[in-house]
Amino acid sequence: MRWLETPEKHLPKTVCAVFGKEAFLRRQVLSKLREIFAKKADDGEDYSASFDGTVAEWSRVYEELGTFSMFGPPVRLVILDNADKFVWGKSKNTSKSTEETEKAGSEETQNSGGYSEQLIQYLEQPPETGVLVLDLETCASNTRLYKSLLQNGMLIDCQPFEGKKYEASSALADWLTRTAQEKYGFELPKDAAAVMVDQVGTEMGVLNQELAKLALTVEKGRPVTSRMVREYAGKWKTQTTWEMMDFILAGRARQALEALDKLLGAGDDPIMIAASMTFTLRRMALITRKVLTESYEGRRPDTERAILESGVNSFFVSKTLAQLKWLGRKRCQEVLDQLVALDFDLKGDSSVSRRLLLERFILRLAVPKSF
Repeated sequence: MRWLETPEKHLPKTVCAVFGKEAFLRRQVLSKLREIFAKKADDGEDYSASFDGTVAEWSRVYEELGTFSMFGPPVRLVILDNADKFVWGKSKNTSKSTEETEKAGSEETQNSGGYSEQLIQYLEQPPETGVLVLDLETCASNTRLYKSLLQNGMLIDCQPFEGKKYEASSALADWLTRTAQEKYGFELPKDAAAVMVDQVGTEMGVLNQELAKLALTVEKGRPVTSRMVREYAGKWKTQTTWEMMDFILAGRARQALEALDKLLGAGDDPIMIAASMTFTLRRMALITRKVLTESYEGRRPDTERAILESGVNSFFVSKTLAQLKWLGRKRCQEVLDQLVALDFDLKGDSSVSRRLLLERFILRLAVPKSF
């Protein structure tokens, strides 16, 4: 997290391992790297190359690192997503224990099937045309690659906050305060940020979602209080809202309306319910916009990459693809305008009951596209 405070001062020059169990923090680092390298291009475009580490081969990655782009930055950024199998030769298996997963990043054998030895050799005489970034869950300090990166490359630690609770809470509160101001445009005092950490937990991806939702309810220029965080964050921890969104994006209208009824029956504010839906639907709209932009510019659209860059966990890419397919291009393009209209209506621009406004909105998304 410290690297994100002054990233331009500590840019990788050869190979960089962005490692740790905090997936959200890894995505933030990768996004910032792409942004910085894009600024170095003549036209400000992102010329970085990405590979899926579960299927990538060293020869292809090496070739890309030596490729010079005519209009891009002088140094090519190559990112290897989900690189654990590529490096260590161990398949990710969610049924494995934590100890087995950690072991995959601490063993280096000649028959492992990974490319750690090639990476070590590459670090000894890297070309000046490329920077390789490895997106890893594990990179144990007793491996030869780790030691080689420490000497000739770069390591960015993205481990979850552990240890003494007050230290983690303080560091995350600082991050929440900064992110609220810089990314979402509202003031979150540190005491209110500490309350959010205490109620929501230390997972940065979840905390970021809470900030995004809170931003939708804050009046411009008005700081958030600890009381507001206690009220809203406590409500947002319920799974019912997320279940409702899953039902909507799977075309299960009846179940979605039942979930809405449950939320309203529990006393949830309709504006807060809409705010929770906005976070997911805004992401769908931004993914669609990115894919369409790539298509209009004559590039081959990479929907999976757009999904990952939007902050979706790699385990939910297939689910998100199915949800985008259900909504369809037209609804994804229109949903942001519809959300704005819903917000105004819920806040008094319509004489229709707020329940009915939410039900109509849900049905627009939950019925088949041809309906």
